[in-house]
Amino acid sequence: MPTEQLTAVRNHWIDHLVGTVVAALWPRGIDRLALAPELREPLWRALLLAYVAEHDVRAVSSKAVARALVSSGLIAGEVEAVAAVLVESVYQRVRLGGVPGQRWWDVQGLKWLLLELWTARRSLRIPRDQVRSELRRYWEVTSAAVVSRLLTTADAPYARLPAPLSESSATGTARRMLTAARVSELEMYADESRFDLQHLGRMLAEYQALVALLENGSVVGSVAANLRKDLQHWEGPFRATLESLTSFEMELLAVEATDLGFRDRCLDAGARIYHYDFIAPGALPATGEQQLRHPPAWMQDQILNGGARFWHDRAGPLPLWLATAENAEHERLLEPLRHGHVSIAGRQRESAYYIDLHAGDDRSQPLVLPFTYSLDYVTEAWQMLLAASVGVIRLFLLRLTDDGRLWLLDTVPLPLPPELCEELTRVALASIRAAVGNDMDLLTAAFTPTLEDIASGTFDACERAKGEDMLDELTLAAPPGVSDVRWRAFQEASRFLARYRANRIRQAGAASDATDPVLKRAVELRARKREEARSRMSPRPTPTTADRAAALPPDTALVHLFAKGRRLGAVWLASTSQGGRLEHFYLDQLSVSDVERLINKWRQAERFEIRRAHLDLLQGALAGIGGPVADALLPLGIRRLVLSPIGSFDLTPLHAAPIEPGPGARTLMDVFDEVHYAPSMRILDAAATRTVRSDGPPLLVGGSTLPGVNAELEALQAVYPHAQVLQGTVASPQRVLAAVRGARILHIACHGRISDDWWANGAMLSGDDCLSVADLLADGDLTGVEAVVLNACYSGTHRSSGIVVHAPRGFDAACLARGAQLVVSTLWEVSDVAALAFSVAFHTALDRSGPSEAFRQAVEYLRHGGELSAGAAVLEDLYPGWADALAAERRYGLWSWGAFKLSGLVRY
Repeated sequence: MPTEQLTAVRNHWIDHLVGTVVAALWPRGIDRLALAPELREPLWRALLLAYVAEHDVRAVSSKAVARALVSSGLIAGEVEAVAAVLVESVYQRVRLGGVPGQRWWDVQGLKWLLLELWTARRSLRIPRDQVRSELRRYWEVTSAAVVSRLLTTADAPYARLPAPLSESSATGTARRMLTAARVSELEMYADESRFDLQHLGRMLAEYQALVALLENGSVVGSVAANLRKDLQHWEGPFRATLESLTSFEMELLAVEATDLGFRDRCLDAGARIYHYDFIAPGALPATGEQQLRHPPAWMQDQILNGGARFWHDRAGPLPLWLATAENAEHERLLEPLRHGHVSIAGRQRESAYYIDLHAGDDRSQPLVLPFTYSLDYVTEAWQMLLAASVGVIRLFLLRLTDDGRLWLLDTVPLPLPPELCEELTRVALASIRAAVGNDMDLLTAAFTPTLEDIASGTFDACERAKGEDMLDELTLAAPPGVSDVRWRAFQEASRFLARYRANRIRQAGAASDATDPVLKRAVELRARKREEARSRMSPRPTPTTADRAAALPPDTALVHLFAKGRRLGAVWLASTSQGGRLEHFYLDQLSVSDVERLINKWRQAERFEIRRAHLDLLQGALAGIGGPVADALLPLGIRRLVLSPIGSFDLTPLHAAPIEPGPGARTLMDVFDEVHYAPSMRILDAAATRTVRSDGPPLLVGGSTLPGVNAELEALQAVYPHAQVLQGTVASPQRVLAAVRGARILHIACHGRISDDWWANGAMLSGDDCLSVADLLADGDLTGVEAVVLNACYSGTHRSSGIVVHAPRGFDAACLARGAQLVVSTLWEVSDVAALAFSVAFHTALDRSGPSEAFRQAVEYLRHGGELSAGAAVLEDLYPGWADALAAERRYGLWSWGAFKLSGLVRY
C-alpha cells in the first residue's frame, strides 16, 4: 500500500478527531472573548479544550485555569469571564459525557494525543527551540524528557516506512519464505477505520513469524544468514516509523490486546450514566479553593442523610471519593494527605476489594481511610475499573464536627500507583466477566437499578445515617472480622469518654470543651480504638427483602423518613402475610422547609396559646406524611407501625399525623393498632428480641419532692406495692443505675432537661443532679428492663438543626441503646395532671396487658376519658379535682395527649 495512502488515512482520522472534539466541547458565546489568532486553527482549539478538561481531572479550579490561559496570551480578558465562558463550560460537558474519541473516560490520554499531534505539526512551521518555548508557555510542559518525547512524533510518520517483507527484502529470502508460509493475523486493538495501523500490524506479524523461524531453528546455514540480513535491513526504518507515531497509536498496535479491548467495551457500557448533582456549578470543589465552607448538597446527602463516612462514585470520567474526619485528631492526622503525602495499599478479601489510605509516607499511623468496592455488584466493579483506568481520584476531605455539622476541608487529586491500577483492573475485569460474560447489554442494564434496588439502597443509607455513636456502642458482640479484644477496647474507650463527659456536666455544666486536654485525649483514644476495630471489619452482604422482613414481627412495617436535598421521602419495610415488601416514595406534597419553619415557630413561641396554635398547624402539615403512609400500608394488612424520623421531624408528633386533611381527621394512631418509634432496624431488632426479667420489682424514681411527683409515686405504689422507690437525696444517678439492674420496669417522674449539648439531656433528680445521656452511656445497663417510663418534660426530644447528623440524641434513645425494650417519653412539656393520669392509666393497664396496649389505653384515656377502675380512687385522694382538670385540658386537642411517644418494639 503506498505510503501516501496510509498518510491520507491517518490525516483523515486526525481531522475527524479534532473536528469531533471541537464540535462537542467548544462553548457557545466564546466569541465574546478575545482569542489569539492561532486559535482559528481546529487543532489548536481541540488541544485547548483537552488542556482545560485535563485540569478538571487534577481538581484545578476554573479560575486557576483561566488565569493560566490569560497569562499565556492565548485568551485576553477578565479571568472571571474566561472561567465562566470557557473553563466551566468544558468542565460541565466533560462531567456529563466524557471526552470525544474512542475513550470517553481518558481525558489525560486525549490531551497527550492532541499535544503530540500539535507538536508534530508545529515542528513543520517553526524551529524546534520555539516549539519548546511554546510547549512551556501555552501548555505548561516543562520537563525536558517529556519535551524530547513529544518532538519524536512526526506529522508524516509513514514517509520512512519500508515495504512489507512479503513484497520486498534485501536478499529476497524473507519475501520467498513468507510466500510459502502462512502468517497468523496479529490481534490488534485498532479498529477497521485505521487500516493504516492494520497494515502496520500485518507487517509486524510477518516480521514476528520470520523471527520465530530463526529462533526455533527452522532455517539454518546461508538461508538463515540471508534472512537475518533481510530483517536487520528492515528493522531500522520500521522502528523509526513506530517511534514517529503517537503513544495512543502505539497502544492500538498492542499485541494480545484482548483485555484492553474488553476493558474499553466495559467502560463504554457505562458512558452515558451520570448524576445531575455533579453537573451543577460548584458541585465538585477544586483543590485549595474553598476551605472550611459548607459542602455541596450532594455531599451533605451522602454524609448526613446517607450515613456514609467513606464513599465513592464518579462524575462522568472523574472518580470521586469522600473521606470524613470525625474529630480534631482525625483532622490533624489528615494534614499530610492534603500536601500529597499518602501511602496507598490495596487488598482483596472475600467478595470485596479494599483500598486503604494512610495519610503520611508510611502505614504506622492509626488513622486509615478505607474505600471498599463490593465485587458482588457489577456496578461497583465497574467503578473500580474506571478508577484504575483514569488513575487519579478526586478526594474530598470533610470534617464532621462535634455538633453534627459538616464542613469541607479540602479537595485532593490523588494519583493511584501504577501497580495498584494494574491489580484493580485485573480484579475488576475478572469480576465483570464472572457477572455478565461478554454481554455488554447486560452490563449496561446493571446501571439501571430496579425500584427494589433503589429502595434497598435508600433503606441501607437510612440505617447508616441513623446508626451513629450510641448504636455502635450498644453492640455487645463484635462485628464480623473484629476480635472481641479490639471491640471491648473500643467499648471501654467509649464508656470512659461518656463517663468523663458526665463528670464535666456536673462540674462545669457542659460535656464539651475544646480546651480540656483530658477530654481531647479521651476523644482521640475512642477514635483510635474505633479505627483499629473498624479496620478489621468484614463487609456485610446486602440482605434480601425477605431476610430483612424476617427480623420484623408479622404485620409490622418500619418506615424510614429520609431527605434528598430538600426533598422528603419515605422508604418502608413490611412483614406481611404475603412475605416481605420494600418500597420507597417521595412526599412531594410536603415541603421540608415549610415544616421546619413551623417547627421553629412552635418551639420558639413563648405564649401558650401561640405555641398550641402552631402545634395544630404543624399537625395539619403532617398529613402529608400520614396520608401516604396509611395508603401504602393499610391495604397490606399492616397493624403495627414503627416510625424512624429524620432531622427536625424527630421533634414532631408523627404518631398523631392525620391521614386526611381537615379538622377531626383520623391519625396514624387511630388506624394502626400500634405506632412506635425507633432510630433504625438494627436497634429495633435488638429491642424486640431482648429477654425481659419476669420477677424483678419495678423501680420508681422521683426527681424531687414536688406535690405532683409525690402524688405520682404514691399512686404507682398503690399499683405496685412491692416496688423499690428512690426519691430525694437517695435518687442519685449512680444509685438509680445500680438499682435498675434488677428491675423489670423503670419509672422516672421528674423535670426533664433539654440542652444544646445533647450529652447533657436527661432527667433532673435531686437538686441540680441530673441523670444524663452521658451517665446512661457510661454506666447504664438496662438489659432485661421491659419498659422505661420517662415521665418528664422533653424526655423524648432534643434540640436539633436541619443540617446535622441524624443520630439519636434524646434520653429515650440512650435508654434503648443501653438495653431497654420499650421507652415511653415526651416531646414537649406536660402538666402535672396529665403526667399523673397517664402514669396511673399506663401502669394499671400494664398489669393486664402488654406495654404497647397499655400505652394505647393510656393515650386514649387522655384523649377521650373513660373508666380508670381502681386508679381513679387513688388519684382522687392524691389530687382532688384531677378529673375536672384533665377534662379541661382535653379541649386543647393534640397538646393534651400528643406529647407521649413509645419507642422500641416487643416481638409477640
